[in-house]
Amino acid sequence: MHGVAMAAPRDLHSPTRLVPRSLALPGVDRPAWSGGSPWGLVWCCADLPHVPEQLLGTEPGELLVLQGAATLPSASVTADIVWAAREHGISHLFVLAHAGCRLLQHALRDESSARLMSGHVGRLGLFAGHDVDAVSRTVAHHSAGSLRRDLTRHGLVPAIVTAFADARGHVVDVSVDRGPEARAQLS
Repeated sequence: MHGVAMAAPRDLHSPTRLVPRSLALPGVDRPAWSGGSPWGLVWCCADLPHVPEQLLGTEPGELLVLQGAATLPSASVTADIVWAAREHGISHLFVLAHAGCRLLQHALRDESSARLMSGHVGRLGLFAGHDVDAVSRTVAHHSAGSLRRDLTRHGLVPAIVTAFADARGHVVDVSVDRGPEARAQLS
């Protein structure tokens, strides 16, 4: 069942320790977390209408959140993610697309103000029709693949989870690219 996850139950014998629980994503294992450095990073659109930590079922502090333009890859985003992975030992990168992205809706229009964005996305070959949600999914998958190549080049192999948040805040269309499999490719 997907949806907004509630706060984790507390261990009655130790009120400061969280009882481990699974993430709100099928096929994604939650690493052990003692409250120190974040174990994951979310790369999502600045227009995302939901709180990423609630969508994924995590506690405050478990994830770093980086927001930008519709999960479109850039040198700056890659540099931020590489830094976070090295500085915090990030084991999971979540690329989170969402329904009804206003930035992509704008880019899909033929108006002159949208031409720059439309041209950038078009050059990447990311238009799979004109349905904004299909384009949002395609952009996220493209970004995940691009980030996998860039992170591997830097010797970093976190699990990369690509997912889509529907309008009701349910996370669907989850795919996982596991880091250890990528590590074997480095050898």
